[in-house]
Parts: sequence; C-alpha cells; structure tokens
Amino acid sequence: MKIKDRVTDWFIRKTLIPRMVSYDTPGFIQEKLTPSSKTGTPLRNVMISETAIAEIEKNLFSKFGEKAKAVLYKSGKEFGIRYSKMEMIPDIKSPTRNSMWYFFLRTFETVFAEKIEDRTNWEKKTLELTYRNFVICRKSGVGSFFTEGVVAGYWSSICKDPTIEGVQFACEGRGDKQCKAIYAPFNILVKKYPNINKTPIHETNVSQIYYSFNELETSYSQSLSSVKKLMDAGKIEYNKGKFLYSDERFFPMELSSLHILEKNIFEAFGKPGVSIVFDSSFLAGKKLTTAEKVSEENKTAFTIEIMSAFGWGLPKKLSEGKIYFEKLPWSEYFDAKWNKYFEGFVSGLLCQEQTRTKFRYFTAKNQLNAIAEVVKT
Repeated sequence: MKIKDRVTDWFIRKTLIPRMVSYDTPGFIQEKLTPSSKTGTPLRNVMISETAIAEIEKNLFSKFGEKAKAVLYKSGKEFGIRYSKMEMIPDIKSPTRNSMWYFFLRTFETVFAEKIEDRTNWEKKTLELTYRNFVICRKSGVGSFFTEGVVAGYWSSICKDPTIEGVQFACEGRGDKQCKAIYAPFNILVKKYPNINKTPIHETNVSQIYYSFNELETSYSQSLSSVKKLMDAGKIEYNKGKFLYSDERFFPMELSSLHILEKNIFEAFGKPGVSIVFDSSFLAGKKLTTAEKVSEENKTAFTIEIMSAFGWGLPKKLSEGKIYFEKLPWSEYFDAKWNKYFEGFVSGLLCQEQTRTKFRYFTAKNQLNAIAEVVKT
C-alpha cells in the first residue's frame, strides 16, 4: 500500500502494523485501542456497510419522523458510552487525557472520515468537530445515529457527564461543504438549541460471556478471507479514511453497535422497523453481488469470502445456497427477533430470483452459530 496522505500514514503506522485492530484473521476483527485495554480481552468488530446504515436512517426518518431520529440518537449514544468503557479510554481526570484524546481522534479519523478538526474545551466539557467525508450522514443527510449519538456517547463517557448531548448543525448530506457538530452538557446546548432533549441511557454492563462468545478461533480453513487478504488482492481499497469494496464504503465497529440499534428499533417500531433494517441491508448486499457481476453458481462462495473477511465468524458451505456460520459475533443485546442487519446482508449476497433466505440460530459451548439457506418462494 502506497502512503498517499496523513490519514493513510497514521492508519498504517498506528493501526495496521502494530495490529491495534487485527484485519488479518478470517472471521474475527479484534481491537485493542488503549494501553489499558491491551492487557485485557480484545473487542470484536465487524465491517459494516455505509449504504445499509444510511438507508436505515433515511427510511426510518421517512416513515416515523422525529421519533426515528430520537431512537437513532439514543442507540448511538448508548453504544458510544458502552464502547468508551469497554476500551477503557482515559477520562477527563486522567493525566494522559490530552495525548490520549489526540491519539483517539487520529485513529477514529482513519476509518470514519477523510479529515477531522476539533475544538476541545476540557473546562466547559465542550467539543466541536468538523468532519470531511464523514461516514453515513454524507449519504443519509440525517446523522442521528453516528454523527450525533455515537460521538455524544464517547464524549459523555470521557467527561464523566451523563448530561452531555450532541447536535449536528451542518451536514454534507444536506448540501453543506462539511459536517459540523457540537457536544456539550445539556444546560449549555439548550441555550442555543432549545429543541434538544435530554436522553437518559440504560447501560448494560459487559459480561464475561461476551469475551467467551467472541474468543478468537485459531483453527480455520485457509480458504476463508480477511480484510488484509482482500486488500492484498486489490479487492478492498483503503484511501483517506475509507475502506472501499467495488466503490461501496465499509467501516469497522464493535459489534454491539448493530445489536443496540436493532434492539431499540424493534422496541420502538416493532416489525415495520426491523423490516427497514432488513431491506436496507439486503440492498447493500445485493449491490456488491451486482457490482462484482457474481454468477448464481458463485454466490455461495462469494458470500463466504465477504462474510469471513468482514468479521462474521467462520462460514462453511453445506451445499449450494446453504451456509453454516460458526462463532458469529455476539453481545448481550443479541436476539434473533431483531438480528436483521446480518440476515438482510447475507440474503442480499445470496439472492436469486423467486427465492428467500431462511435462518436458524444455535447457541452451544459459548458460541453463536447459524445456518443460512436459500429456499424457493
């Protein structure tokens, strides 16, 4: 990989070479960001489709209005707080806060944006960020989940202040030159943005089971893929904070981000809500097979390659159109009722005329497994 810019240089030196995030293991993308987290069990990431999340944001907002934005925001903030605690990111009282905050922003930039500029005021607990080519909202024009919610959760946890909220006041997806947002305590924000709401967060502690379920499997078929393997083969391009596969953008996030989002959508909107998640993810999967011109007889092999590379466990072909997934990502928020990103994306990859994909889940020996099978309609 040629070093083309500052963001790419940081990605190679600080992330790829030291394996702070392991992109070279089939079925598992593991992360240890901070010095504190490096002594514990790594977090488990998956590569997520920008198209899918952008479509989820747009379609939820179109169907459910402002309530959708509130649910998206709450989901993002809940995840941001959880992630910061899991990664043991130094908080406002830490003597290393300035150096660690710089490191966090630069590393965050390498997978989510072409450029991020910050104005940080520790005394007032205010943070202003300007993003260029930031993930999701540039396509959706909404930004409630990530640009507002997730980052508000990060900042709230770091500042040890649950009243911190986030407001995005400029968005590339709405025609602005850059995305801009501010994160600050509610009593500061409400003076300029009187319509914002306080967002109480129900926190779920990370259990030891999380680490057992997501423990690395070292024995796997050499035919399976990883992100690095696809990068070396020229199938995935990394450029200025973007992972691109057939011009479709993907980004790594700890897996509970999806489970939290799906759970909150299901609880707020029921089946109509998670149907939007499924349809949006289906679209993203189908776009890949279409762009790659994958033939019907090669869709099973293609699905196995993509899903193993993107961190979704160790898939194995049982027959044409039937795949066994071993050691799928798991979190305390998982439930088959709302696990629709995974089902939609796999269905989109496997899709054929007049068929659907049926899923069955199995939990045994501290691992989540599943069978995906294409059946005629």
